[in-house]
Parts: sequence; C-alpha cells; structure tokens
Amino acid sequence: MKDHTGQYKHYCTTCMRGFARKYVYEEHVMVVHEGRRFYCDLCGRGFTTKANLHNHKKRDHEMN
Repeated sequence: MKDHTGQYKHYCTTCMRGFARKYVYEEHVMVVHEGRRFYCDLCGRGFTTKANLHNHKKRDHEMN
C-alpha cells in the first residue's frame, strides 16, 4: 500500500523496494538480505514472517 502521495514511506537501501509499513520493511531486510528467519520455540521450524510463525503456533501447537 502507498500513502496518499503515491510514495512509499520506507525504502530498502539494498534493492530500492518500497514499503508503506516499517515492520514489513524490517522483515524484508531480515529475511531477504540478511537471511534470518523467525523460529518456533516449541518445534524449531523456521518462518519468513512473524505472521507465519504466529499462525503456525496457533494452528499446530494450539492446546484444545
């Protein structure tokens, strides 16, 4: 998404990709340019976004 001016607020200095939200930009840098992942503390599985990790925990480790 872009703001009202049609410009992104955050740009990656490595690849010049634009982002409207800072947290998405930060995840992009971590995953794409630094090769880092978000790991599940319960099973060790790695994910490319915090949202995917959260969904995994909710779905795969949910206690009934």
